[in-house]
Amino acid sequence: MTLMVKIKIKPANNQGFGHLGIILSVFILLVIGVAGWRVFEKRQGYNPVHILSGKSATDKTLAAGKCADPVFNVLPTARDDFGYLIPLGNINPPDHTLPTDHIYYTFNRASGDAPVPTFDVRVPGDVYLTRITYTSELINGVVQNFDYKMDFTPCGPVEAYYDHIHVLSPKLAQVFGEKPPCEDRHPRPDTIYRYCNKDLHFKMSAGELVGQAGGGKAAGFDFGATDSRSAKLAFANPKRGINQHTICPFDLYSADQKALIESKFQHVGPGPICGVVMQDIASTAQGNWYYGSGNTNDPESWQNDLALVHDNRDTTLGVLAVGGRIGHPVSIMFHPTNSGVYNRAFSEVQPGSTLYCYQSDANTGYGARSPQQHAIIQLVDDIHLKIELQPGACSQPYVFASPTTYER
Repeated sequence: MTLMVKIKIKPANNQGFGHLGIILSVFILLVIGVAGWRVFEKRQGYNPVHILSGKSATDKTLAAGKCADPVFNVLPTARDDFGYLIPLGNINPPDHTLPTDHIYYTFNRASGDAPVPTFDVRVPGDVYLTRITYTSELINGVVQNFDYKMDFTPCGPVEAYYDHIHVLSPKLAQVFGEKPPCEDRHPRPDTIYRYCNKDLHFKMSAGELVGQAGGGKAAGFDFGATDSRSAKLAFANPKRGINQHTICPFDLYSADQKALIESKFQHVGPGPICGVVMQDIASTAQGNWYYGSGNTNDPESWQNDLALVHDNRDTTLGVLAVGGRIGHPVSIMFHPTNSGVYNRAFSEVQPGSTLYCYQSDANTGYGARSPQQHAIIQLVDDIHLKIELQPGACSQPYVFASPTTYER
């Protein structure tokens, strides 16, 4: 809507008053413009959040960049609504070849093929919802799955999100409205991930319903968070896209609430119960590797990812995960050794000419995923690693036929 206002200013004998007339005219135009925009907002049903209004404690803390202590005080779901939690750093190629930056809420079901039950998911504190993304997966043009991701912030330094919310609450469905323009990404030749983003500034109170998770292909939902007040994670190459301030979202709760929830994590072995996302160790093979200019945030480069890390649920196990660049996506899980060149701990592989071989152990439980092939690696220098997948079990002498070079 355009408002046309005709203002006539008479010349003033005094130059100062002439300037004053111009200033007053500009001021009047600004006032009329703002009033017109408010009328437009009302007619369009737009209800902006005025962060600087000072109408609540949340408004003030967000505007000042300060955070409450604790930041969150409501668990996303009731403790008995879900079966278990999967820690940070999960590996599941090709989409999650590198350790994930979020935890997983996993709902119980009668069997592996039974439908996933649905449960309410609530906002964990007083927050502003900043974006809702409708995501769909299409294979050969046919929609296979769809759900929502929502980003929110409780205060300046902290950002968090839920992913795989299957159904929005009626209130948020109204806020989201018509599906916005979308962007397609192609992680594989036959697959499209369609992202439809709507940016918002919508205030929500602690415990308010955001929707339901479960009921679709996802076995639960994701919960992730970053906090710029935390120490930077020492990734070998931060430019690859992983946020250096990724944290366990339960670090934002009180010690009592965190202790209440930690028993639900599937975790054995040393390290934080909530897991870790960064495992890079400089001048060794351990950590994240990339083919070419791969970036963690781009689905079209996920196939170029390579992880040489520890498992997130059983940290005594090693995992070699391939996104697909050098063969079918695969995870090789094993018990690391501390000598020789077979299944050697990645943290002990040094730059040089030595070739190392890796294959899955028969006794790694849920992780025995790749008994029919093995991987040979060579750490050329601090930032270059050669790798090749070969059929069958490791058998010396280890020899490359056509290796591929990855970089930090």
